Amino acid sequence: MSWLAGEFMTLPAAAFKIAKERLLQFRTAKKRFLDKHVPGLKDCPEPGPNDPPHPSFFFNRLRVHQEYFFLKQGERDLRALYVIYRGNVELRQEKESGSAVCQKLLPGSMFGSWIHSAVEPLSAVAATTCEVWYVKASDMRYLPQHLLKTIQHHLSIEYAKLLKAVYVERAFGWDKPLHLPETPRDFEQDDPQRWAEQIVREVQDQEMRTQFFAATIGQDLINRKWR
Repeated sequence: MSWLAGEFMTLPAAAFKIAKERLLQFRTAKKRFLDKHVPGLKDCPEPGPNDPPHPSFFFNRLRVHQEYFFLKQGERDLRALYVIYRGNVELRQEKESGSAVCQKLLPGSMFGSWIHSAVEPLSAVAATTCEVWYVKASDMRYLPQHLLKTIQHHLSIEYAKLLKAVYVERAFGWDKPLHLPETPRDFEQDDPQRWAEQIVREVQDQEMRTQFFAATIGQDLINRKWR
């Protein structure tokens, strides 16, 4: 018969209680922060004894140095979701002449890569030493589908505004005044409804041309083979 030697470390009950309380405080502070800055998270119910963990459980902490690239323009990165806890992140457009800062993200801002197999249209770079909460691609399957849809909808709106401002450089008529009647009196029988409809048609026509061009750029970013 052989015997194996071993060493044991004992932890006093009082110390274990303190460690447990600090862990609970950390989890509470983490959830409070994420509830405030992740759309739809605060609407997720607290899990029961036999339920899967709360979605906030899958957000991991990451500390990075300045100039760390979360996302790189032109690359196909795995899906990831980031929420800035401390520090600043810049969304940059890489050009032959250098990089240009398109937007600076402050603590509480959320960003990420969502379109599978699409190239990144912008780079996300740490402007300072940063601390973020993030969900990696392999953990996204554990998040409720309604939460993922809410987050994706939010990011889609924010990124659509940004990409339109960055990549749509042609005015498409927005720099010219609309050719509309000055008052409803120019219509027969002073019909204000027809006058309002004319305004809507003119605005929609310009917006449609702009959106069509933006969509063309987006498709080009997805299909282009970046060097």
